[in-house]
Amino acid sequence: AIVMASTITTTTNTTKHQSNYDAVVSNACFANFYDTEGLVDAMTMALRPGTGSLFITHPLGASFVQKLHDENSMTVPHTLPSRERFEDLVDRRPLDLVDFQEEIVGSTKVYFASAKRKGL
Repeated sequence: AIVMASTITTTTNTTKHQSNYDAVVSNACFANFYDTEGLVDAMTMALRPGTGSLFITHPLGASFVQKLHDENSMTVPHTLPSRERFEDLVDRRPLDLVDFQEEIVGSTKVYFASAKRKGL
């Protein structure tokens, strides 16, 4: 089962999501959450130990999100994590970094970061 990050953070009963998912995806929305630390905590806890994968992606890339943040930090309170920041987010949780890419596809810079939940 796969779930979007907004689903696990907007429900009142977050324990129903605990260890239930093969993947949790935050696509084009990570920077819009006010509590990104809490978001990564919730994403991590929703993953099945040993097999669950966490994804933070954006089809227009980190520079696009940075521009939105600079223009209106109330609407986009954060930016996408740099490689160092993503490594820090992973290192402080039961996660292993799998991949981190900021690459140009055509004329677009795509953002992709992933981690896997460690086993119990």
